[in-house]
Amino acid sequence: MNEYTVHLGSDTLGDRRAQRIKASKSFRHPGYSTQTHVNDLMLVKLNSQARLSSMVKKVRLPSRCEPPGTTCTVSGWGTTTSPDVTFPSDLMCVDVKLISPQDCTKVYKDLLENSMLCAGIPDSKKNACNGDSGGPLVCRGTLQGLVSWGTFPCGQPNDPGVYTQVCKFTKWINDTIKKHR
Repeated sequence: MNEYTVHLGSDTLGDRRAQRIKASKSFRHPGYSTQTHVNDLMLVKLNSQARLSSMVKKVRLPSRCEPPGTTCTVSGWGTTTSPDVTFPSDLMCVDVKLISPQDCTKVYKDLLENSMLCAGIPDSKKNACNGDSGGPLVCRGTLQGLVSWGTFPCGQPNDPGVYTQVCKFTKWINDTIKKHR
């Protein structure tokens, strides 16, 4: 991985008040598949600690998986139009509901794995899109999902977004953090 910089504490790109911290290590889940997107999860180690503030906060890891119907917020810098792309300068957020694996399998058939989670709004065009991958799906203050994949063009009514279900990976996350402190 090439070295890169993480920007924290601002919801506007280019904000000079944002914290900028170099990150030179990343830890991809060893079971990740580029074909199926199973285990689509990576941790990034920052070279220095972030300064916690009203704009930079920790998100809790889940102690349990949330049930279908739970309202969650997904956020990201991905395109707001599809198939043509328009990237925003402000962080975008939308509330979505968790969808049962049974209902999601009706849409995605055998593409859905046990470690994946679906969320969306029935009959709505609002959803995550290209450029949002890796972004958080936060439910009741806990990180329940990471944007993984979905249909293209984005925002098709009744095609939910697919997320890595973080509650299935808390042991790997905690073990990886401890190993690389």
